[in-house]
Amino acid sequence: MKKLLTGLVIILAVSLVSPVFAQADNAPKAKRERIGKQRGEKQGKMGREVNAEQMIQRIEERKTSILENIALRNTKLTERLATFGERIDQLSSRMEKIRSEKPTENTRTEKPGMSEEQLKERKEKVTGRYEEFKKNIEQRKTKILEHLENVRSNVLKRTEQLPEADRDRVKTALENAITEIKAEAEKLEKEAKEKIEATYQKLMAI
Repeated sequence: MKKLLTGLVIILAVSLVSPVFAQADNAPKAKRERIGKQRGEKQGKMGREVNAEQMIQRIEERKTSILENIALRNTKLTERLATFGERIDQLSSRMEKIRSEKPTENTRTEKPGMSEEQLKERKEKVTGRYEEFKKNIEQRKTKILEHLENVRSNVLKRTEQLPEADRDRVKTALENAITEIKAEAEKLEKEAKEKIEATYQKLMAI
C-alpha cells in the first residue's frame, strides 16, 4: 500500500506539469490546416487588392480565434488541476493514517521510514519538473510576444498600400487587438501559475 501511495505521488506530479506545456495559441491539426489554407487564399487576394474593411475583419477574426484558444487551454488546465487536487487530498489522508498507525512488530518499525524516504525522493523529482515547467512557460510567453510582433510588422507592411485614413483605421484595430490579446493572455497566465503553485505546494505538504 505504501509503495502504491508513493508511486501515486510521481504520477500526480507528471500529470500536473505535462498538460501545461501545450502551446497556448495552438489549434487542432485540422483547424491549423484550414487556417493555413485560408491564409494562403487571403494573402493571394491581398496581393491583388488591399481593402481596409477586409483587413480589419481579418484582424478581429484572428483575435477572437486566439482568445478562444487561450480560454480553452485555461479551462482544461483548471479542470485537470481540480482533479489532481482531489487525488492529492485522498493521498494526504492516507499518508496521515499510515503515520498515525503504531507499529506492533519490529518488522513494521522501518516501513514508515522507508515510505517517508520514498516520498521525499518523489517530491524532489516533482520539484525538478516544476522548475522546468516555470522555465518553459516563460519561454513560451516570449515566443507568443515575438509572434504578435511579427503579425504587427506584416500587417503594417500591407497597410502601406492603403490611403492614409484607412491606414490609420487598420493600425488602430491592430493595436487594439494585440493589446487585448496580451492583457487576456497575461491575466490567464497569472491565474494558471497561481493554481499550479497552489497544487504544487499542496503536494509538497504531504
